[in-house]
Amino acid sequence: MRLSAIGSIDLFGLKVRTTYKEWAALDRVSPPDLIVDVGVAYGTPILYNRFPGAELLLIEPVPMFHDHIEKNILTRRDGELIRSAAGAAPGAAEITLEKGDPLRSSLLQRSALTKMSQDKEYVEINVDTLDNMLSGRTIPPNALLKIDTEGYELEVLKGAQTRLGEFAYVITEASVLERFEESYRMPDLINHMIAQGFALDAMLAAPVDKRGLIRVADLLFRRL
Repeated sequence: MRLSAIGSIDLFGLKVRTTYKEWAALDRVSPPDLIVDVGVAYGTPILYNRFPGAELLLIEPVPMFHDHIEKNILTRRDGELIRSAAGAAPGAAEITLEKGDPLRSSLLQRSALTKMSQDKEYVEINVDTLDNMLSGRTIPPNALLKIDTEGYELEVLKGAQTRLGEFAYVITEASVLERFEESYRMPDLINHMIAQGFALDAMLAAPVDKRGLIRVADLLFRRL
């Protein structure tokens, strides 16, 4: 996640300098009492720092991240770690880890556009639905759900049919291009959120790669 980008555009023959700050639209979010972070990895500091009073429910299946989460996040904030992946149904699954970049871990196979290196390993993990994980928990009316699961975001949302509507905000990574095999495209995710009673409120970030392509965007949804 980049926090800013600087470049220039050609405007009628003149080079105009452009600057933007990613996730600046977080100012549209009222401070939540609870942040549910699905796909934590090393954490989402831009969220945690912006809303220091929020309790954290951290959901991360990859064992290599658990020690970091417990020592560097949960020693400083009230919260809990759930060592599981979130999905559309409970069960077990195999996640692919790219040893050179563990942040690219995914339950899906990558497409030719985002193909992983050969140096990878497979780890068996547990999968559960958000509805099950949140069973018996009170979700405050201003709660925020954040999802970054490398192409698995729609499956996470499908597993929250009962409790999703209790969140005021949802921030999710969304694939623009085909980053994974047998995954969704952005209109699928947006239409699912609309059907669940949410509106797309802002695009927090949409980084451009070296080829000038936008592969992925971070979207902010607001409950209607």
